[in-house]
Amino acid sequence: MYWLSKPPYLRRAAAVLILLAALAWEIRPVSQERRPFLAVGVNAGAGVTSDQIDWREVPVGVLPELAEPSGTFVADFSVGTPLVASMLAAEPAMPDGWWGIEVPVPAGTSAGTDVRLVVDVRQEPRVIAGLVIRIVGEDSFDGLTALVAVPESEVGAAAAALADGSLRTVVGGR
Repeated sequence: MYWLSKPPYLRRAAAVLILLAALAWEIRPVSQERRPFLAVGVNAGAGVTSDQIDWREVPVGVLPELAEPSGTFVADFSVGTPLVASMLAAEPAMPDGWWGIEVPVPAGTSAGTDVRLVVDVRQEPRVIAGLVIRIVGEDSFDGLTALVAVPESEVGAAAAALADGSLRTVVGGR
């Protein structure tokens, strides 16, 4: 027990060195990078817009890279949530020869959903196939507003029915 009888200078010096190393590690400069966070709460099916995103500085490597967020949200997310690729689904492309029209759709409808637009033209109902491209309006008592792609040959009838209030949107099950 020779080393216990003398004052523990080496142990004290080692403890001070460990504390100094920990302090240096803690106050070292950390590289930062910009990552997107949600500035507002969003609903499933809503398209990504620049006013929904707040870019913040975070330490390098904390969040995966997401250069330019685009698409639609796959679920509801709250304010302050970091935006990552798994939260987004690609918007369906507008089919060739189809045109987009903003129409009311039932609550819970999301991008990529097949819909049927029921047009009441002079008491002769007609059904037009459509595809939801993106949700453009907020959820309200009446449902959502969505950009729906319709065939070019049917866009006039859909727009006229929308203008006179006789257009109804129907969503089917799979």
